[in-house]
Amino acid sequence: MPLLVLAALGVMSCGNTLIPSTKGTLSINIGTAMAKTLLPDINMDISTFEISGAGPSGSTFSETVSQAGTVTVTNLLVGQWTVTIDGYNSSAQKIGSATKTASVTPNASTSVSVIIVPLTGNGTFQYTLTWPVRVSLASPSVVGEIYELDADPIPVTFELDGNSATYSTNLPAGYYAFGLGLLDGETTMWSSNPVAFRIVEGATTSGRTDLTGDEIAMYGNLDIDVGVDLQNPIDIELTGSATSITTAQSLTVNAAISGTPDMIVWFLDGQWLSELDDLESVNVGAGLGVGRHCISVLALEGTIIGSEDFWFDVTQAEQASGIDEDFEDGLAQGWTLDDNWSIANGVLSSVLTFPEDWKEGYYSDSTFGGALEYRATIDASSAIYPYYAKGIAIGSTNPVVDGISDGLYFTLGGSGSSYYSFWVGKGDGFGNMEWWSDWVDYDSYPTTVTMKIVADGTGTFYFYLNDDLVYTTTDTSVGTGYVGLFYFDGNDGSGNGNVFNVDNVNLSYSPVTSKFPAASFFKQPQAVKAGADLTRRVK
Repeated sequence: MPLLVLAALGVMSCGNTLIPSTKGTLSINIGTAMAKTLLPDINMDISTFEISGAGPSGSTFSETVSQAGTVTVTNLLVGQWTVTIDGYNSSAQKIGSATKTASVTPNASTSVSVIIVPLTGNGTFQYTLTWPVRVSLASPSVVGEIYELDADPIPVTFELDGNSATYSTNLPAGYYAFGLGLLDGETTMWSSNPVAFRIVEGATTSGRTDLTGDEIAMYGNLDIDVGVDLQNPIDIELTGSATSITTAQSLTVNAAISGTPDMIVWFLDGQWLSELDDLESVNVGAGLGVGRHCISVLALEGTIIGSEDFWFDVTQAEQASGIDEDFEDGLAQGWTLDDNWSIANGVLSSVLTFPEDWKEGYYSDSTFGGALEYRATIDASSAIYPYYAKGIAIGSTNPVVDGISDGLYFTLGGSGSSYYSFWVGKGDGFGNMEWWSDWVDYDSYPTTVTMKIVADGTGTFYFYLNDDLVYTTTDTSVGTGYVGLFYFDGNDGSGNGNVFNVDNVNLSYSPVTSKFPAASFFKQPQAVKAGADLTRRVK
């Protein structure tokens, strides 16, 4: 910090050395304690020091100094003096002040040290948030909090004007941190990491965030390194091992922080990562969704706060097709099937020979999860009401070949003489269904039907018949698991040899469909009590 030494030298009487001197010497050491992190619209560098003193019998002195050096004030009366030093910037704005008293003694030099500190009055804080017009929010609002050391957070509500929001308030001079969020109703669409800012008397501190739309509702990684130093700001630099990773990768972010912080706090897309507190290097990225993310760090040392951000992108990792089987080679490699299954002319078949029988086959070489598409071509001609049904299944963690496993089932069956129907349900792993949709009539009989299940990777599943979206459901309990085929014979008499034919089984990651339309109709799932026999509930 700049240092100014003012030496006020007393002058002794020259006429009679026996007469006690009424003059003395005063040395004034001037220091500054001006700090900055996120500064207001005022220059906080002192370029001029105005020094004034008030002493005995109404005596005064004043000096103006523009640089460090020594100033000599002569003929100061012995007694108590009050010294005031005001600091001005290059625009002649007063930005700091200090006052101190000292006693000047005869024939001696008195020293006093004075630290100039910022003015203690109020200043203004303003912040603006905008988002693109193309981002449609039904009930937008912007809220936030202002944080001050050793004080309760101050709630903030912005004023809306179209696709922008503003906030303004007066605060006492000092250092603060600020965070805000964009909501649609009660849903958080975007949230910031804390940012440190400074308030100076009579000045305005402004901030602004202009969202591009990519950040909204993305809940990913954000790097913000926040350092706060109320007297001398903390310098923070964030460096990452990469600025773009895939969904199968992670990256390391290092924080270079000046000084010795008392606390280091990390945030990812506005969410506090409490398990990473006080670390200077973190690894993030595993499990993040596709999009733009930000990781932040906030550092505190004494009463000083600082912050910094690190942005990075996550793209979808390239993955090969999980299953691509047309059975033309006469083999069902990777499948676990019972003896009823066989392959002829490039078609996988199984014969229904037992009444009231439920059979499954599953691809046992690997489990699958995340965003994927699973489909198979089914011979629909034998899906006859009220007895026979067949379909595909996804998400089983403990599949069996005889009976109902866990996971989601997509079932095709007859619904009379001119229509076929379907149902969707979830097995409990104990031979029963937790819930099912009941039968839904769909269309006239085709020869074959391509049945398809699309998972978006977040727990929502879409069900298609011949590329028509017919049903959707959300069940976050269905994650990584096996996929398979199944059929049942609901006839309570003897089995009559009905055939289940399937071809062109395919599973691929990252389906092309990125926006899923709502189904034109579908029923809500309904609970099924334990032990319910779905082979008999056919309409």
